Amino acid sequence: MHRGGEAQDWAVAAHELVEMERLMRQSVSINGVRGALMQSMLGPSYNNLDSEIEHGNDKKFSKALELSARAMAAPWRPVPRLFRSC
Repeated sequence: MHRGGEAQDWAVAAHELVEMERLMRQSVSINGVRGALMQSMLGPSYNNLDSEIEHGNDKKFSKALELSARAMAAPWRPVPRLFRSC
């Protein structure tokens, strides 16, 4: 998707977003709880990407893509340990 944004080929970016949204919807049928969690985490980012693709603003699109990537990576960040073993 980022290549479509860089080249301002909004049809490619839109197609990639549609595919990502399809996979997100499909995740619910694989695991209802985790799929719903994925939708709640990524849905707003995807809506933002869709808006920026529609407006064709490459700078705002790049920012929205960066925020979307952060939302995707958030569950995989290590959680600090609260207690240390003695």
